Amino acid sequence: MKIVFSNYDDLKNPYYAGGGALAIHEIAKRLVTDYGNAVTVLTGSYPGAKLETLDGVVYRRVGFSV
Repeated sequence: MKIVFSNYDDLKNPYYAGGGALAIHEIAKRLVTDYGNAVTVLTGSYPGAKLETLDGVVYRRVGFSV
């Protein structure tokens, strides 16, 4: 199954990272490791943001970074 989460918050955003980002990551990570799903998290962009995979979860930072 392919699952997409969308949230402005991001684990690595130096200005905005918070509990919501951590909660989504923990759920997404479990969906990947425990159930074999393909999970992508769409978040807002920030300076230095890039496409990356953390714990099997693909992070796509979208929008403009200032």
